[in-house]
Amino acid sequence: MIFLQTWLSSYSATNGCRANSTTTRHPGCRVTRQPSRLSSFCYRGEYLKYKDPIKSLSARIRDLLGRMTLEEKIGQMTQIERKDAFPDVMKKYFIGSVLSGGGSVPAPRATAETWVNMVNELQKCALSTRLGIPMIYGIDAVHGNNNVYRATIFSHNVGLGVTRQRIGAATALEVRATGIQYAFSPCIALMVLFLKKLVSLKFGFVEHFVRLKFRYVE
Repeated sequence: MIFLQTWLSSYSATNGCRANSTTTRHPGCRVTRQPSRLSSFCYRGEYLKYKDPIKSLSARIRDLLGRMTLEEKIGQMTQIERKDAFPDVMKKYFIGSVLSGGGSVPAPRATAETWVNMVNELQKCALSTRLGIPMIYGIDAVHGNNNVYRATIFSHNVGLGVTRQRIGAATALEVRATGIQYAFSPCIALMVLFLKKLVSLKFGFVEHFVRLKFRYVE
């Protein structure tokens, strides 16, 4: 639901309605003399409410969910690892999200351009499915965009609790430069015992410092 809200609220009418230039089957499907400038919320003359930015977000969500099959809903709730995200897999299973975990890169020493090209190709696969729902690409950018060659690397979160470096804006900038929208960081949790897993992802023992992670997200 959160993903649908995010996507629908930011949907931009840029792709052009695929109806022909002489037929209008719904008042919302606005046909003009130039097919290339037609509204993007029509497909083959059919009005698609979920693509109409004029409609309320809740109405668009209901419309989209009503069109989705069970397989499409399962696919949209699924995130797979980059190495498994083949074009046929993205299309066949309606995958909603792809992840680059630690060390998962498209090529050794991949540049930002290489990352952008990979993400764009996967996005094309997602958009070519029946409903054209875009996928979300996520990455483990836990102390800077650490998967990307020559990105700025900062201390792990446990070190940031001491140094209090302002890495949020810098990391966001470098993640978006690779075409990625979603970073698996920060971990908003209080360190209790050193024996617990993922100690390095936490700011420390002091509650005040942990609260600073909300500013990081902003």
